[in-house]
This record gives sequence, structure tokens and C-alpha cells, in this order.
Amino acid sequence: MLKLSYPSPPTQLCQLNAVNFIDTVLSKLSADKAELRLLFLAIDSDTLLNQVATLLNPIHLDFSLRTHDLITDFQTIGLLGAHPETSHFQVSEADLSQTWQHILKLHDQLSETSVTGLIMASLTKIQDLIRETIDIETLGLRSWPLKPETISAISFAKSQPRPILQGLNIPIG
Repeated sequence: MLKLSYPSPPTQLCQLNAVNFIDTVLSKLSADKAELRLLFLAIDSDTLLNQVATLLNPIHLDFSLRTHDLITDFQTIGLLGAHPETSHFQVSEADLSQTWQHILKLHDQLSETSVTGLIMASLTKIQDLIRETIDIETLGLRSWPLKPETISAISFAKSQPRPILQGLNIPIG
């Protein structure tokens, strides 16, 4: 479902796939198709990590990537406690964009399987990563209104020439 906000011209996309359960938004990963699916979580000091953990429980996560000083290692373990096999990585905020590009290149070159990752960073950094990935001008949008305490999802299927925005501003609680 596409949800638009009309406060005054121009029109802005405020939410894509307006549902309460993230697994409703995400397509099922097929074992025979190579796909990289990334979930983006903008974290600030007020983010309710226990609600995020509950939301992520039904989703298989292969890796998580977060910026330094965002949340503690203890908080990461609590957040991803239902995912003991998930690999955890952290980078400096300055290196996030370069690491992001490296992930995309590696998956494109090497992977023949489906992989799901969780990217955790500040709202500004998450907006930048999504903006780098999705050409918002082709959607007729002038801005990308990412909201705090939401999750967004992008799929990179090898069978598709462009990434697919699966969800934007999916509520945590």
C-alpha cells in the first residue's frame, strides 16, 4: 500500500507498505535465487530496542552492521538475541558509506544465495544510504521523508536490474 501525505504541494511519500508486521511486507526469500535484502533501522537515543527485537524475531538475519557509539554490544546482543548465528559488524560513521558499497559489490560478485542484513545507523546516515540506492527523482519525489523508529527494506535481486524498495517507514511498535 502506498500512503501519501498532502500537507501542501509538493506531494511526499510518507510510507510504503503500511502494515504493522514486517514479515507481511517482505517477500519470502527463495533458496534458488540470489538476493540481498537489507533492512534499515534508524536508531536514536529514544529508540525502543525491545520492540525492535520483537519485530525482527521472525526474520532470518545473516548479518548486522552498525556504526560505533550507536548502541552498546550488550544492547546489540539484546536486540538480536533471537539470532545467535548472525554475524555482527561495526564501523565508524565515516566509513559506513564505503562499507555499504563494499557489501553491494561483494554480494554482486560472489553470492549465489539469498542474504538478509540489518543496517543500524543514525537517521541521517540511513537516509543517505537509501538515497544513494534509490533514485528518488525517478519516483517524482523531491525529498525522502524517513521517520525515526521505523524500518525500511530494500531488495537487490540478481534477476532485477534495479533495487526494489519493499517497505518505507514500517512502524516498530
